[in-house]
Formats: sequence, structure tokens, C-alpha cells
Amino acid sequence: MKSRLSLVAVAVVTVALVGAPNAEAVKRPVNGQISFGKFDPALGDTSLWVANSDGTAQRRLVNVISNFSDWAPDGRRIAFDFVDDLGVHLATISPGGRSMQQITFGAGIQEVPRWSPDGNWITFDASSVFPDDPAFSTDIWLMHPDGSGARQLTQDGFDVEPSSRPMVRRSRSGGSPASRPMDRS
Repeated sequence: MKSRLSLVAVAVVTVALVGAPNAEAVKRPVNGQISFGKFDPALGDTSLWVANSDGTAQRRLVNVISNFSDWAPDGRRIAFDFVDDLGVHLATISPGGRSMQQITFGAGIQEVPRWSPDGNWITFDASSVFPDDPAFSTDIWLMHPDGSGARQLTQDGFDVEPSSRPMVRRSRSGGSPASRPMDRS
């Protein structure tokens, strides 16, 4: 305890004699726009919107029900999910709201897109059945941003949202976590 007090005293005396280092302004990165789901009275549900990071300049990008979105690392595209007569699908769109490209098709749910840090992949969760079916569960899938190369990464079903961070798989059947990380190759 005495040595700790001595160190603090030496530090205080040094700062008093020599002076504290000058404070310098740190250049902070400028936050860009954000994307989000917002209730849209015209749809009676949420749709995809963008805004400045301080909440100003909000504008709707699509006229369809949409919940989850994620920006490409280079900021050129936004991946999002949307609802149609067959289910929930994924698409990408420019931040200006142009050139929407649907990238998943078919009945069921494909939702919660997440870009890989290098922008070469999109992960998402998917199910061929809907939430009102007792067999409903989702698995994690991976595909290229144009929708090609889709492959299933998990099995045995569970309901999670994908992340580009390392994950540990938990199996429904065994109840205990499997210690192997998810394969991201």
C-alpha cells in the first residue's frame, strides 16, 4: 500500500514540475448514413429507411414490408429482407434507393442478412416452413452478394440471427453446446 501511494505521489510531483502533456484534438471518423426498419402507415408495417447518423434526412427506400438490413462494407449496397406472397426474401439496393436486386427466391423465409467484413459474402437465416408450423426453425446460410453459391452452414435447426463474428453452435437435440466454431470457409 505504501509503495502504491509513493508511486502516485511521484506521478503528481512529476506532472506538477514538468507539466501535463498538451491535449490534442483527435480526428474522429465521420459516421455515414444508417439503415433501419421503420413503421410505415402506408403499409401498416415496417419498411426499409435510411437516415443520417443523427436521425435527420430520413427517407424510405422501398415500398414493401421489410425488417432487417445491413450495409456492405464499402457502403455501395444495402442487403435487406422483404415480404411477398411466397414468404420473406433477401435483396440488395443502392443507398439512393435504386437498382433493387432480389437475391433469394422460393417459398419460406430468408431473413436477417449480414455482410462479411470483406464484402464477398452475405450470411442469413432461412427456413422452408413458416413460424406458425410446429417444425419451424432456421439455419444459417451463406451466399455471394449476387445470390450465387448459396450453401447451408448449420443443421438441426435453431432460431438465431447470423453474425460475422465467431460463433459457437448449440444443438437443439443434445441441449449442450458443441465446442466447434462454425465453418466460415
